[in-house]
Amino acid sequence: MHKVGRNDACPCGSGKKFKHCCLAQVQSSSSSHRQGPGAVAVAHGWLTRRYGSLVSTAVIADFFQSTEDDIQEEIAYIPESYGQMLDININEWVLADATIPLNGENVRTIDLVLGSRGPKLTPHQRQQLEALKEAPLLLYEIQEVQKGKGVVVADLLNNKTSPFFVHEVRATESLVQWDTVGARCTLESDGRYTFGGALYPLPRDEALSCLAQIRKQLKTRLGQISARTVCAQAIIAWWLDHISAPPSLPILKDQQTNELIVFTTDYYSVSDWQGLITILLAQNDVEVEEEGKVWTHAEAIDEKRYRALARLERNAGKNRLRVECNTKGKADAARKWLEGIAGSLVHHTSRRSAMPSQVLKSAEKKKSVADPGQETIPLDVQQQVMYEYFARHYEEWPTIPLPALNGKTPLEAAKLVSLRPKLVDILKHIEQSEARRAKQDGVPAFDISFLWERLRLERH
Repeated sequence: MHKVGRNDACPCGSGKKFKHCCLAQVQSSSSSHRQGPGAVAVAHGWLTRRYGSLVSTAVIADFFQSTEDDIQEEIAYIPESYGQMLDININEWVLADATIPLNGENVRTIDLVLGSRGPKLTPHQRQQLEALKEAPLLLYEIQEVQKGKGVVVADLLNNKTSPFFVHEVRATESLVQWDTVGARCTLESDGRYTFGGALYPLPRDEALSCLAQIRKQLKTRLGQISARTVCAQAIIAWWLDHISAPPSLPILKDQQTNELIVFTTDYYSVSDWQGLITILLAQNDVEVEEEGKVWTHAEAIDEKRYRALARLERNAGKNRLRVECNTKGKADAARKWLEGIAGSLVHHTSRRSAMPSQVLKSAEKKKSVADPGQETIPLDVQQQVMYEYFARHYEEWPTIPLPALNGKTPLEAAKLVSLRPKLVDILKHIEQSEARRAKQDGVPAFDISFLWERLRLERH
């Protein structure tokens, strides 16, 4: 497997550069795997020399859950940049969970290593391997990231277990709050928890689906195989599926109209500014943001709140009016409305459109090359546009019926015991996405604490 460069596109399909996406997780796994005097390497080398063919068979049948005839096809679709992480995860699994047939029974490989006929180990190496033996592969939710120190994790399967701190410096470079990962938390001799070395990062929705599968199988298969095996098989299978066929980026839609989010800006020349301002001030559905310069065309939600439809801004330097909307449909409606009230005072000259991904991608660049006839938008203006969009969107969000909440609004769902857990998870997903966007772009995350307070929900 060839090495993917730091500036190459990440093979996970995120659209980001490798250095801004999965590189830190690969480095984290590699770093953890190399810690100490090489206990995993010593044990794995000994197993390979003594039981190489049996170990290889176990990897194919139990780790990949495949057959010898199909394994080449199985691994062909795994991105090559995952080669190092995959090797680390396999090696740890071989020691932590693999069994091989010996003398008519299945024997754990770790028991062979730690047995009287196993390799010569130092006390520290033996302690590391004994800790690994006791650590099952489980799904964890990252509840807090302490930069340069570690993370607070919660066991998703055993929700009665209190969150605990894991000392993992490298992982704090890539993990954000509410991330979900499969990992083994090993208890060190000094009483601290660390990740065993292997990491199985999963998108939040996939991790929760994996968790549901584990719970179902624990009810139906527990008499056949151990809970430890059920968890490991499910997490590994979901992770392999994820890295071999990563999902496409989510499509953002306007909750009000269900249209695709496409930031759309129309430009107008204005023949009489004072006349236009007088007309705007006379409209009941126009709010003044900045006198003589910025206005919002809006519609009422209730007696106290409104929903923004378009933002109008005067560009005095070029004597034209900018009208910004978050969908093309709203932009068409705003043009019809403006030309209807202003008549010949305004003349439409051009339109510019951009997908959210394009706006975020351009924010990464210190300098951008504009298309002919197109303005170069300063970074601070781009970030302000995004912030204002998020502010308007999330102010309205609690009042919008959501399919994920069975057609209920977040305000309605917050009052229902059956929907409250789903609503909490949606808020976590929003915060996770914001934290990851902020980490990638080097900008502050949009704070949705006011949503938790307004919905009277607690983070847990």
